[in-house]
Amino acid sequence: MKKIILMVFLMLFMSNLYCEEKQDINAILHPKFLNYNMLAQNEIINDTIEDIQPAIKDTVSQKPPLKRPKICFTCALDAAVLPGIRVGFGWIDYDTTLTKENIVTVHVNSVMFISTAGILCTVNNFTSPQRLGFYTSYSIGADYCITTDGYPGGGPGHTEQYLFPNITFGIGHSYKIGDSSFLRISGDLGLKWIVASLSFSFVF
Repeated sequence: MKKIILMVFLMLFMSNLYCEEKQDINAILHPKFLNYNMLAQNEIINDTIEDIQPAIKDTVSQKPPLKRPKICFTCALDAAVLPGIRVGFGWIDYDTTLTKENIVTVHVNSVMFISTAGILCTVNNFTSPQRLGFYTSYSIGADYCITTDGYPGGGPGHTEQYLFPNITFGIGHSYKIGDSSFLRISGDLGLKWIVASLSFSFVF
């Protein structure tokens, strides 16, 4: 008899626990409860975004965007071997690892009994998008050359004219002197009437 009473008591206790757990689950799954949890999570996310946005704006404002001009002009003075001047116009190409200046240049050089005039297409290669520091260059073009008295092989009053290729490779250094202006020192060597030259140029 005692065993039967104990078993009945245990069954009632287990049934009571099951009902309480079922009520808790139903309460959790109730639409109002779910909506409340979702609203609370959305409020937490919105507060987090509002806290992060000012920090992002501050970080962005501290780094102004880099100016990247698309065109450039150059004026240069050839100071060694065959003095002369150069003027040019070009465009700038920006890549992930390389910045290129493509410049079409007209030049005139003269010393004593030699005069040259020509046109060149010069490409300056920079590893920096700011176009600063050391750079390499190459040029392809043609020169019209005139020699007068005093040149070996020429007699008094004798003048000779030549059309000569101008293909060179060079290196230089670029110094920034303004927002988009630079002072440069460069030298080149190659196949041309005067084998080597040294130039000072202003680019803007």
